[in-house]
Amino acid sequence: MKHFDVIVIGSGVAAMTSAAYLSKRLRNVALFVLNDETKIMSRSKTYADKNRKRYKFEVPYYEFGGLEKDELLSYYLTRLGMDEKFKVVENKETILVKQNGRIISRPNDFNGFKLFLVRHYPKSRDAIHEFFNTLSDYYIDYKNQRMSRLRGKVFTLNALTANWGGKSLKEVLKDYFKDINLMQEFTYMHHTVGLDLDAINAVHYFVRWFNIFMEKSYFIQNTYEEINQLFIQKNNHETIFNDDTIKEVIIENNKITKIIDKNDEFYTADFYIINGLPELFIDQYIKEDKGFLIEKLPSVFKSRKDKIYKNTAMIGLNKPLNELGLSHVKYVFEVDLTKEVPLLSMINYSYISPDSTAKNYGTLLIEFIDKGDVDETLIIEALSKYIDKGKEAITLVRFGEKVPYFGSQNDFFKSHKTLNDLYNLDQYKPLHVFDNAYFVGSFYRPESGVTGLLQMGVEVGDLVDDALDNLELDMPLVSHDELINMIAHQFTPKGLGEKEKYIAFIIGKSSYTIRAKGKYLEIYRYINNDYDLLLSATNETFYQLVAKDLTLEDVKNSNNLEILGDETLIDLVFKAFALGKKRRGKTYEKNHKEYGMMFFYLTMFIFTMFSILSFYVPLTLLIPITVGLSLVKIGLQLKIVREITLFDGMLILLWMVWSVFSWTGILTQWLNIETFLAFITLYWFLTWLIKKPIIYDYVYKDYRSDYAMTPFFNTMMGGLSFIWMLTLGVGFASTYYLEGVNQTIGFYTVLIAFYLTHRYPSMYVRSTIKNRK
Repeated sequence: MKHFDVIVIGSGVAAMTSAAYLSKRLRNVALFVLNDETKIMSRSKTYADKNRKRYKFEVPYYEFGGLEKDELLSYYLTRLGMDEKFKVVENKETILVKQNGRIISRPNDFNGFKLFLVRHYPKSRDAIHEFFNTLSDYYIDYKNQRMSRLRGKVFTLNALTANWGGKSLKEVLKDYFKDINLMQEFTYMHHTVGLDLDAINAVHYFVRWFNIFMEKSYFIQNTYEEINQLFIQKNNHETIFNDDTIKEVIIENNKITKIIDKNDEFYTADFYIINGLPELFIDQYIKEDKGFLIEKLPSVFKSRKDKIYKNTAMIGLNKPLNELGLSHVKYVFEVDLTKEVPLLSMINYSYISPDSTAKNYGTLLIEFIDKGDVDETLIIEALSKYIDKGKEAITLVRFGEKVPYFGSQNDFFKSHKTLNDLYNLDQYKPLHVFDNAYFVGSFYRPESGVTGLLQMGVEVGDLVDDALDNLELDMPLVSHDELINMIAHQFTPKGLGEKEKYIAFIIGKSSYTIRAKGKYLEIYRYINNDYDLLLSATNETFYQLVAKDLTLEDVKNSNNLEILGDETLIDLVFKAFALGKKRRGKTYEKNHKEYGMMFFYLTMFIFTMFSILSFYVPLTLLIPITVGLSLVKIGLQLKIVREITLFDGMLILLWMVWSVFSWTGILTQWLNIETFLAFITLYWFLTWLIKKPIIYDYVYKDYRSDYAMTPFFNTMMGGLSFIWMLTLGVGFASTYYLEGVNQTIGFYTVLIAFYLTHRYPSMYVRSTIKNRK
C-alpha cells in the first residue's frame, strides 16, 4: 500500500493546478493522469491539406489577464512558482461582428469598454458610469479579499459575491440599464457569447471579466506540451500514474478510503482532488451504493437536459490573413441561432502561434454552435461571408470535439442567496462532495474560463493544504509565529558571521525574514526580496528540524524543503540555528494537558491567601490550615501529574518550620510575613537569574517534551517567572512600607499576574516579530 498526503485524479487545468500548488507547499502528491504522450496527442494536432502543406495546432486558445506585478492572476501564478513561465502576446481589442454585417472594435480594458458603451449608448451615460464605478469598487475588494485569503490573513465574503451572488447577469444589469442591446454587449466574450443573459451566473462571469478588463489581456503562446510539462515539473515528487489503471474507488462513511488499481495495489491519501463531474466519477469507479451516492449529489452536479454543444474548427488557408481582410486577432459574432452554423468566435491563430504554418499561409480557429451534421462545406460557406475569397483560400478544415456549452446559472445557484450560502459557495463547499475529497473542473463555473480554473485549482489546493494542517495528528503542532521564534531562539551569536544577512522563511502560508548581524537578530513578518537564502516548508517539517527529528539530508531526500538563493549558505544556516541535529532516543512525550498550569494557579492562590489572611488570622490557626490545603493539593498533583516541584516542597517546609518556631518561641523577631515574602521573592529572583524558572517545573509536561526543551520555551517561562517575581516584590514592599489594612494592597497585583500568565505567551510571540520596515 502506498500512502500520500494528496491524490489528484485527472489532468484538467484545475486539477493540475491543485497538484502543482500542493507540491509547491511541499505536500506529497500523487497524480493519476492520462499517459503524457496520449494526452498531448489528443490536444496537439498537425494536419496536411491536399497539397501536403502542414498546419500545426499546438497552442491552446487561452485568453487571460493579470500577469503584471501586483495583479491578481500574477499572484496566483507566483504561488504556483509559474510567474514568468508563460509566453504571451497582448490582446488589446475585440472585433464585434453584428448580424447586419457591421464591424465594431471594442477595447479590452476597463476605461475603453466604458467609453465604448457611452459612445454607442449615450442615453445610458449616467447609468454606465454608475455601474462601472461599482465594478471598480467590487474589483478592488475582490482582489484584496482573495489575496488575504491566500496569505492566511483574515478575510471576509467579497462584495461581488455578497451583493450579486445567486443572481443572473441579466438580473444584475437590469438594476442599471433598460436597453437590452446594451446588456447584450456584456455577453460578447469567450465562454458567454451566444448564451442567454438569464443563463449566465453574474459572479462567475465577473471573475473572468475582472481578469480581462481590469488587467491587461493576453493570449498564451506556450504549446500544450510545454504547459503539460510545466505542471508536471511542479510536482516535486513526480509520482505519476496513468488514470486508466484505476479499477475501483472505495467509499466508507462518506470518505474515500482507498484506490485499487488493476493489479490490486492499494493507494491511500489524507485528501483527494478529482477532475470532473462527481456523477461520472461515481459511475465509473465506485461499485457499491452507486445509485445512492449519485442521488444525494447537489443539483449543481446533475446532468442538464437542455444541452447546447459547441465545437472548434481548425482552418488552414493558402494566404496570410491580412491579405484576406483579417487584420485583427479576435472576432466575436452576434449569434444567430437560426443559422445552420451559428458562429461564436474567430481567432487569428497565426498571430497567437506564428509557427503554426509557413510564412505565406494562415491559420484560423473558429468556435461555433454544433447542431450536428456540420461538415467542411457548411463551415466554408459560413466563413465566406467574412473572408475575402474565403472559398478559394480555405484549403483545410478539421473539427475538434463537441462539448456542452452552457452558463452556470441554475436553480441551485438561484436558491443560494443568504450570506451563509454565499460564503459556502465562495469556499467551494458544493465541490466538497466527500469528507476528504473535492471535485474540480469547468462544470462548476464555466463562464470564468481558464482564469476561473487556475483560481479554483489554487484555492481548492489551499483549502486542502489547510485541512492537512488541521488534521488531528498524534501531536499538535505550534503556530507559525511560535515556530519562527523557536528557530530564532536557537541562533548562535555570530553564527552567520559579522556581515548582515537576511534569511527568509516560508512556513505554510506565513512569510518571515530573520535579519542577523553578528550577535544581533531581528524577525520581520515579510519576505525581504534581497534575501541571502530562502527556506520553504510545512509547519510540521520545520518543527521536526527544530525538534531534531529530521536532518538536512532527510528533508533534501524527501523534497520536503525548498531552498532558494545562495545554497552554499545552507549548512552554515542550519548550524547557526541548530536545525536538523538528530536527537537520539524518544522524540517526545506528553503526560497531561494543562494540569501543570492548573496546579501552579492553585499553589499561587494558596500562597496569596495565606499572605493576606496572615494580617487577620492567628498564625497558629492559619499555618496548619494552609499546610493541610497544600498537602491535599500535592496529593492530587502526585496522582495526576505524578511529581511535585521543589517550590512545593520548600513552601511546605517553610510553613512547618515557622509553625514549630512559633510554638517554641525561637527567632520570634524574624517570624513575620515580611521575612517570609522577602525569602520567597529572593528565591524567585535567583531561579530566574540562573535561567531555571520555577514555573517551568509546573508546566513543562503540559507540552510536548521536545517543545519544552527548546530555548524559546525556557525564555518564555523565564518571562513568566519575572512577572511573578515582580508581583511578589510588590507584595513584599506593601507589607514592609505600608501600615494597617494598606499592607495587603500589593497582593491584589496577583490578579494581574494571573491574567498575564494566561496571556503572556501569545503576547511575547507577537512582540518579537516586527512588521515590514
